[in-house]
Amino acid sequence: MRRGLLRDRATFYTLKRTQTPYGSVTTQREKVWSCKAFAERFSNVTGKDKIDAKEQFYGSFGVLRVHNYPKIKEDQIVEYRGVFFKIILIVPRFSDNTLAINVTKINE
Repeated sequence: MRRGLLRDRATFYTLKRTQTPYGSVTTQREKVWSCKAFAERFSNVTGKDKIDAKEQFYGSFGVLRVHNYPKIKEDQIVEYRGVFFKIILIVPRFSDNTLAINVTKINE
C-alpha cells in the first residue's frame, strides 16, 4: 500500500472499568495507539427489502487499512474522523504489511 493513501488519523482505545470508593463502576476509554489510516470503503445499512437508510445509518460498516502494529487488538474501539467504531475482525495482509480492520459504528 502506498504511504500517500494514509491521510487520516485513527486512534485506538481500550475500555477500562474502574470502581470509585463509593462503589459505582464507570467505563473509561484509555488511549492505546494513534496511527495513520485509510478508509477502504463504508457501506450503507439495508433492510430486508433492500431500502437504504442513508440519512441515519450512513457509513455504519466499513473497512480501515493501517500498518501492521502489534498493539492493535480486536477488543479495542477506534476513533476515525471523530466517530467511534467497534472492531469486528482484523485481517492481516502480508503482501504489504498492513491490516484490514472491519468496523461497525457505535451508537452513543
